[in-house]
Amino acid sequence: MADAPNTGCLSPSQSDRVSAAWQQLHLVLGFFPRVDTKLSVVLGINLGILAMLATRVPKADGLTPLIMVLGVLFLAPMTTSFWHIWHGYFPDLRGGTASLIFFHPISRMSESEFRHACMARGLGELEGDILNQCWRNSKILTCKFYSLRHSYLATLIAIAPWMALIAVLPATGK
Repeated sequence: MADAPNTGCLSPSQSDRVSAAWQQLHLVLGFFPRVDTKLSVVLGINLGILAMLATRVPKADGLTPLIMVLGVLFLAPMTTSFWHIWHGYFPDLRGGTASLIFFHPISRMSESEFRHACMARGLGELEGDILNQCWRNSKILTCKFYSLRHSYLATLIAIAPWMALIAVLPATGK
């Protein structure tokens, strides 16, 4: 088996690797606004659906068995959608216990502790911390995407009973 030809390239320096790790972290962080924007869209859709339905909801004595069944069929997936929106906006932040990049463990330190820890950290430790942060943010982002997908799906499931409710409820809501 022949060895790979020598291209004359040097191995990346520690500084180059830290720079590459920062670029990787920024790439991962770039996906967060996309997910949050889409979560805002589904939140807006859900609130619009609820607002339109709220204008037609009858008083308790006007509820029929059909309206109650359709209401449950609508509210179950809509509640699920709202739960996933909440979970997408506020994912689990556990992890990164020794990180000097992740905001959660930093918030537990005093200002001087944080400054001294950062100044004492070498390039190898910085690279490791950045790469750990890439991994942790990827885990958080995966949870946010999962929540977004399930929220959209639950809203989609709620649309059929919502349309049926709109059809059977009077336009005045009385």
